[in-house]
Amino acid sequence: MFKKRMRKTFFFIVILIFLLPNVTATKHMILLAVKEGRDNLTGSLADLYLDIQPGSGRVFLETFPLTKLDTQLSTRFAKEIACSFLDVNCNNYDFFYTIEAESGIVGGPSAGAAIAVLTVAALKNLELDENTAITGTINSGGFIGFVGGLKEKIDAAAEAGIKKVLVPSADVNVKINNKIMNLTQYAKEKGIEVIEVASLGEAVYEFTGEYSQEVIEELAIDPNYKQTMHELAILLCNKSSNLKKLLDFNTTGIDNLTEKAYSAIKDEKYYTAASYCFGANYKYRTLLFQNLTIEEIKNKIENAKKEIKEFNISTESIKTITDLQTYIITKNRLSEAMDYLNKSLDNINNTKESSADLAYAIERIFSAYSWMKFFGKGKKEIKLDEKILKTGCLNKLAEAEERYSYANIYFPLRIREIKTKINKAKSHLEAKEYELCLFEASKAKASADVILSSLGASKEQLNKILDAKINLVKIAINKQIKQGVWPIIGYSYYEYANSLKEDDPYSALLYSEYALELSDLDPYLKERKQIEKISTSEKTEIKPLFIFVLGIVLGFVTGFIIQRMYKNPRKRPKRASISGKKR
Repeated sequence: MFKKRMRKTFFFIVILIFLLPNVTATKHMILLAVKEGRDNLTGSLADLYLDIQPGSGRVFLETFPLTKLDTQLSTRFAKEIACSFLDVNCNNYDFFYTIEAESGIVGGPSAGAAIAVLTVAALKNLELDENTAITGTINSGGFIGFVGGLKEKIDAAAEAGIKKVLVPSADVNVKINNKIMNLTQYAKEKGIEVIEVASLGEAVYEFTGEYSQEVIEELAIDPNYKQTMHELAILLCNKSSNLKKLLDFNTTGIDNLTEKAYSAIKDEKYYTAASYCFGANYKYRTLLFQNLTIEEIKNKIENAKKEIKEFNISTESIKTITDLQTYIITKNRLSEAMDYLNKSLDNINNTKESSADLAYAIERIFSAYSWMKFFGKGKKEIKLDEKILKTGCLNKLAEAEERYSYANIYFPLRIREIKTKINKAKSHLEAKEYELCLFEASKAKASADVILSSLGASKEQLNKILDAKINLVKIAINKQIKQGVWPIIGYSYYEYANSLKEDDPYSALLYSEYALELSDLDPYLKERKQIEKISTSEKTEIKPLFIFVLGIVLGFVTGFIIQRMYKNPRKRPKRASISGKKR
């Protein structure tokens, strides 16, 4: 009888424990949206929820009603950027996002900023201001990009009693019926404060009061970098002078590049000067090669390939972060040179194209030799871990491919170059050249981010996007400086982006994206700290295994008590009959 009672008690307790609600970390935010009316778009609201549970870094999105693919992709980006913002590894949790709306809302990337803010708040247990809402895309570096339907979203916010709306920086003037409307003034009349935000950090601050806006500090250029890049620029520009002497006809168009280079040297823009002189050298050498025969081109291709194979550089030379960056950019130039040599050989019957490709390859090899000057200039030591490098390569590739898929939705004809970079990164992965894989994947990701960041932007907005991106690059570079690292690649691209701002803002934006990606490779070269525990005021997390063990313990304790009661009749409570009479 006792055993039977004990079994019943044990199973009863276990069942009760497993019926306990499995509460998760939950956060909520009001989402500004638009829905399609009969003739136009109207503002609408939706509820955005996030549940975080122990898992493996997966992202799930459930929407009522269903939404578009780009919303799903932007949700993945938002989670990834939030984890990067906090510099944590989110792979030990799964993220469940839910968007609930009364009627069909227009899908798209405009919820990205809201999702990123909500994710940061959930991961750090920050209280969100329910009277604040945000609209905007989320892009590399936490940049908040432009969206449509702002007037309609402000209308919806006013109806819901929201007091503060965050919008992308420089997105407050919109064209309505061929007239420019200032949304700040329009919203003020409705009792709403519009605040422009350019980055995730600014947005989180407005919602929570935490992660105060970062001060954009001026960059203190590393003296070793400055001196070495100066030497490199002089080396390339001296070569320009020597090549020009070999030509006996007018080269005015090319000479303009060398003039720009010497002007950049005076301004201490040494990477910019080196870039201009490299361009001049390529053009001068192309002219020198224009009368080569097919046999002469073949011989030069063979000699150049031999030189690349004999180029003495290996990972054993990598002792510091600076050495690693030097290795990456040197090997990249050799890899590019080999690609152009193969291209030259493929076009051998078209001597004009073939000789131009050959000229580029030879100058790329010389550039690789020039960059070798940076070896041994670094301070912060590094121990290469092949497993971490491979993981970093794979993670960056995954990010690049996601962005490629996203950009393909909007501009399928403009992204062939991105796919080429991704394929190049994969070839490096297969060759176990994980450093080069990381570099190429970073450039592929940056190229896609340029498209996504400038989506729908006017020329004026493009310039403001560029300014915001450059500020984010400065933050990233300063972060590395404080950690004792000088990002030679990131800073070089940052400098070049600044030099292109006036004449070619789109190329400047591309190089600023390169700089942003390559100024912060740390997360891909080391293990990010794991999120040990997520706890919010809304729940207390109890591990399932702990619950199971607790159930077993309670079962045995209860059984022990019951057994003692039956063994000691004095302590056993008297039982009443069904009729209530004493027996």
